[in-house]
Amino acid sequence: GDGFNGAWGVYPWLPSGNIVVSDIETGLYILGATYTRGCYLEGQITDAVTTGPISNAQIEILTVTQTDFSNLAGDYQSGVATAGSYTVEVSKFGYMTETVTNVVLSNGNITTLDVQLTPLPSYDITGNIDDGFSTGIGNVMVQVSSADTTYNVTTDGNGNYLIEDVIDGNYDILVGQWGYITECSTITVSGASVNMDFTLSIGHYDDFSLDFGWTVSGNAPKGIWVREDPIGTNFGGGGSGTLSNPEDDVTGECGEIAYITGNGGGSAGFDDVDDDQTILTSPVFDGTIYSNPSVQFYTWWLNAGGSSAPDDSLIVQLSNGMTTVDILTLTSSFANQSSWEFNEIFWGSLIQATPNMQLIVKTADWSAGNGHLVEAGLDHFFVTSNLSVEDHELSSIQVYPNPFNDQLTIELSLDGPVATGILRDVSGKLIQEFRLNNGINQINTPENLSAGTYFIEIRTANSTQTVKVIK
Repeated sequence: GDGFNGAWGVYPWLPSGNIVVSDIETGLYILGATYTRGCYLEGQITDAVTTGPISNAQIEILTVTQTDFSNLAGDYQSGVATAGSYTVEVSKFGYMTETVTNVVLSNGNITTLDVQLTPLPSYDITGNIDDGFSTGIGNVMVQVSSADTTYNVTTDGNGNYLIEDVIDGNYDILVGQWGYITECSTITVSGASVNMDFTLSIGHYDDFSLDFGWTVSGNAPKGIWVREDPIGTNFGGGGSGTLSNPEDDVTGECGEIAYITGNGGGSAGFDDVDDDQTILTSPVFDGTIYSNPSVQFYTWWLNAGGSSAPDDSLIVQLSNGMTTVDILTLTSSFANQSSWEFNEIFWGSLIQATPNMQLIVKTADWSAGNGHLVEAGLDHFFVTSNLSVEDHELSSIQVYPNPFNDQLTIELSLDGPVATGILRDVSGKLIQEFRLNNGINQINTPENLSAGTYFIEIRTANSTQTVKVIK
């Protein structure tokens, strides 16, 4: 507690086993202790088929909620304080749980319990990733995950992928590569192998659910850019104040990941930007494939507190490899702090398009010791507008079902192979961009897309037609 009252010295190593305590107010205490040795449980967890050790298996002594885990050799050590007969449960993802009853544990003694776990039946997930022109895409990231496990593979040169030894269950699947629009869906494995193909639309998009290789630089000692599931912090008002670090990423996209400046949780000032700048830079993208281009992204920004007026900024830049221009600057005067804010900047007149474009996001707290809070975030990056397509005429469009749930069918009649499709909400904000082939196209709309009215623009080099759809 506070102040100087209480025990000033403790000595527990006397031959008698007594503990001597000197207290500042009430004098000397001699405390006797009666020690009882524990009841020890040890053993090894192995695979019933291969007999090999199983690491990280959970060993739980029920009723006392004592939980331990096996090491790399499959060995574990556990125990309880009170002798008796116990039930022990051993579990590991991918194996049948084993429950052992009437395990007798006695004080001062080691009980050995070896357990073999039987693997659950497992299956394969296979598929092909193409670009809409029946051409497989190599090196596409494919991630299949559940609450218990995550599988990561990449496609071969023909766009094929294989994930082996997947047990029954429901999984989230993410498919993406820089230069294409990320796709996400769910998949159920139930008693058989599953095939799931994807078609990726050309474009530069990143919701950060997959790691496409953005780079972090700068000399800020803390609060540097990290790609993580945000952990919210509050500024003022205890746990009910203003959000400093965001608590979630932008909704309506794949995954729950964003780039934020520091993500240590705790107090608002624990892992915000301090004493220098932190810089986030995108991979290179080819700006020459777009006409009338724009770049879309969501920003998070907070600049508050301190012993002087907040004077920091968040600056977003666009570089073409030769020139760099500022396209957005946020300061402490920005009205919509502590929220994810949508930005769209048409940059065709600001900087020359080259094959070496990059987005750069900078923020800093330059005034050491003033206590300013600086928190920034970036999510849902998208280079948009007309993808350059060949000169084709569009004679008819059918879009169904309307209203729709998660998938739309768009049937086109073109005198050539491709057109561009753009899904927008009623405010005109771009939701999704995709390539459309002549004939029937199946379009999966973004996960968690809200119910409401939307517009689909179908573009060729010579014309644009718009269809209203309702979810």
